[in-house]
Amino acid sequence: MVNIVKHISYWRNGAEEDWEVAKQLIESDKIRHGLFFLHMALEKILKARICRSTNDDGSVKSRNMLT
Repeated sequence: MVNIVKHISYWRNGAEEDWEVAKQLIESDKIRHGLFFLHMALEKILKARICRSTNDDGSVKSRNMLT
């Protein structure tokens, strides 16, 4: 049995960390790197949302969000 709450928490915590790093990088004029971390944060938010919506973590094991 998969603990969905733990998976959602994992993705959300990772997204929050990446968001903070993105802000720091952008504030220090490292825009390209900041945007990369922003992208990672958004992807993790989507994965958390998929976990919550489907009540399953199987759809977020790969980086391919279309499968």
